[in-house]
Amino acid sequence: MKSTASTEETKPATITLAPNPENRCFGCGGANDAGMKLMFVQDNERRRIVGRFVLSVEYLKPVSVQDEIIVEGWEEGEQKGRNLFHVGEIRNSAGDVLARGKARFVIIGEKRV
Repeated sequence: MKSTASTEETKPATITLAPNPENRCFGCGGANDAGMKLMFVQDNERRRIVGRFVLSVEYLKPVSVQDEIIVEGWEEGEQKGRNLFHVGEIRNSAGDVLARGKARFVIIGEKRV
């Protein structure tokens, strides 16, 4: 494997994203006593965020609540103005897609008084 000299810092392939102790988010916040305190892995090579969960949730399609599921989300396309577009999937351990969703997120500025 060749090594190339660079002044640019190399990102690790993956980063574990633990619950932020200052965030009150129900899903990933560490400051919400009733929250789920979910952990994710940021995959820098594939540009994706991955979470693995065993959920006790009622779904519209059959999903075994006893088995591990894989929840993965990623950015889709380019940012358009203040709009960001993301896609997410839920798969079983065999890789079968059980659910898929798309979302538009809007960047907002700081609260003005």
